[in-house]
Amino acid sequence: PARIVIANILANPLVVLAPLLAGLTLPGGRIALAGILAEQVAAVLAAYAGAFDMRCEAEDEGWVLLTGQRRH
Repeated sequence: PARIVIANILANPLVVLAPLLAGLTLPGGRIALAGILAEQVAAVLAAYAGAFDMRCEAEDEGWVLLTGQRRH
């Protein structure tokens, strides 16, 4: 497990990998997810909502960066 996990891949793999990435993030650790189109944000947020407090950190030309902190 790590204090920081970063993934820059497309939304569908991020959704599928949510349990694995959550398991790799220490409680209190941070996650950054990129490679997400603006219209896909809701699906990705839903996939990580059970383990992380997530937010939209930035958007540029339709691409979004989500960040979150792993709940204890």
